[in-house]
Amino acid sequence: EAKNKGITFEQVGNLYIRHFKKDPNVLNVRLVFLTAEDAKYDLLHDDAKKTRSITRALSKILEGMSTDCNSCNLKSICDEVEGMRELHFGQNKPEFKG
Repeated sequence: EAKNKGITFEQVGNLYIRHFKKDPNVLNVRLVFLTAEDAKYDLLHDDAKKTRSITRALSKILEGMSTDCNSCNLKSICDEVEGMRELHFGQNKPEFKG
């Protein structure tokens, strides 16, 4: 019905982006609409669950949680985030043997 009334992905996307950018902590926004019938939506769902867990772990840290990893059930998530950080900043580069 909305499509018949003229709404477009561009309009919806721009609205989302404008709202995200109202937050001064948001530096960049990328919005992707997936509409393919054969897209692997189940894999996206798994990624979304993992992302949600990581976000919760980071939020918990920012809320003043104890930094004693032995008292936290989110250690595996933090370890994964640390691994991604190391890869991103090149701290875990494989040694070249040539």
